[in-house]
Amino acid sequence: MEQKKSYLTFRLAGEQYAVTLSSLREIIGGTDVVAVPNAPLDIIGIVNFRGHIVSIFDISQKFKLPPNDGTEENSIIVLQHGHELIGLQVNLVDAVVEIEQGQLEPPPTFSQHPLLSLTESVVRIERQFLVVLSTEKLFSFDERNEAVGERFSPSVA
Repeated sequence: MEQKKSYLTFRLAGEQYAVTLSSLREIIGGTDVVAVPNAPLDIIGIVNFRGHIVSIFDISQKFKLPPNDGTEENSIIVLQHGHELIGLQVNLVDAVVEIEQGQLEPPPTFSQHPLLSLTESVVRIERQFLVVLSTEKLFSFDERNEAVGERFSPSVA
């Protein structure tokens, strides 16, 4: 029997993405995000999450997707990698899905699209492809160490 792994699926600009459920710390909605002056475009601000300051990323900027038109209520997916936390602003959290590891395929290499730099794998579910994002790559944005620096991504005790 092939090993299955759980993934949280979510939508950005009508497209479906996923992250491993094991990296999910929490899903929060209706939270006020505090803007950070001079932050890179993909950082929309910070939130206080259980006593920790967490940077909130709009990865649709990174993927060059259309901006949110304001008709959908956004959620923030808080992810943990090691002792670090980050938040991803998403349009809609879909579901948790179980995927057999043999179904995952490497991302296509024919494109220079920014999405590929954060993609771990792709999988076909029913009639559409699901892009599985790499938590490790999400935590290593090149821009993270520029304008905001580590002071907005503290370690979690």
